Amino acid sequence: MIRVLYMSDLHIEMMMRRRSLTDFFRGRAAPQAGPALKDMLPPGLIVLAGDIHNGLLSVAYADSLAKRFEVPVVLVAGNHEYYYQNLPESHQLMARAAAATKGRVRFLDNEMFTLEQGGQRLHVLGSTLWTDFNLNQNAPQARAFAGKHMNDYRLINDGKARLHTETTLNRHFAARVWLHTSLARLCADEPYVPRLIVTHHAPGAAFLGNRQGAIGPAYASDLLPEFESYAPAFWVHGHTHYRHETYTHGFWVLSAPHGYAQERSLEDTPYQPGILEI
Repeated sequence: MIRVLYMSDLHIEMMMRRRSLTDFFRGRAAPQAGPALKDMLPPGLIVLAGDIHNGLLSVAYADSLAKRFEVPVVLVAGNHEYYYQNLPESHQLMARAAAATKGRVRFLDNEMFTLEQGGQRLHVLGSTLWTDFNLNQNAPQARAFAGKHMNDYRLINDGKARLHTETTLNRHFAARVWLHTSLARLCADEPYVPRLIVTHHAPGAAFLGNRQGAIGPAYASDLLPEFESYAPAFWVHGHTHYRHETYTHGFWVLSAPHGYAQERSLEDTPYQPGILEI
């Protein structure tokens, strides 16, 4: 059995900002970087489905978990990883930093990692994914709305220009083609090895939580029907800040977001990561 611990949307960058000047001068400790993760059965793999920290700090946090638990960590970037940065450059730097961990951190964006543990194998396919903006069947309108209301298109650079919805749309379709190609090959070559898909953006409208309405197409795409035939075991996502464990289309769709600090303040219990056993 492989025990997988999965988390998303930790937004550690926002936790760190919560330390006020008053706290600093009174010697109060800065907020802890990430959940405590105490009193847990040891995982065999940790999955981080995006919006963990800014850029390279996400890789550093992932590596800290890899060293602490002595297991590999799969990291998929969310949109927030690229805030206040140049997307292509930051992506390359994160990939290099992960490679420098000598296998402890696997940074996946349209890439696959195969875990071999205790005589078992697990294929993990990772991608940021982005969206096709067509969740409400009006992609042009959704792109215009997202361009005005999503911080992605104000706070992320793409080369010398601001990130544009056309860029993320193209990235989405590239990811989608890669997923189809990879899953088809795995089904043909290794049909009995379980497959875990990890994306930041959600694969359907059922997982939007409070991100419904006009903004919904920037959070999810309707993908489950077209991927059902590949029979993945699990699909882990983030982005929507909606915690759930949903069995649909023959497999489990899961999300265990921490969310923003103001969202956590409404919760009665401390944050717990998701756990799945394969």
